[in-house]
Amino acid sequence: MVVENLLETKNYFVGETKDNYLVIYEKLQCSDAVFNGNQFEEYEGETAEYVKVLEDPGAECSLKSIKSYAVGKDFPCLEEILASIKESHQEIFK
Repeated sequence: MVVENLLETKNYFVGETKDNYLVIYEKLQCSDAVFNGNQFEEYEGETAEYVKVLEDPGAECSLKSIKSYAVGKDFPCLEEILASIKESHQEIFK
């Protein structure tokens, strides 16, 4: 079983986006969890970093993912992802 542990999170563009939108950075530790007999073992793997653009549709629903960007894969660095979000997702900004 693959387990993703949240190591770090940060909100970006606070006060700049409309009330029902979020831009969140997440750093995750991906691990492999196995049951061996009656014992649980977890083997740490790679870390992964994402910036997610989310919409909050209200109290009756959970957050809706608009777009997820992988740091180092979709763009080489966090700063380039944030610049792209400002350009590509102008509808979420005030």
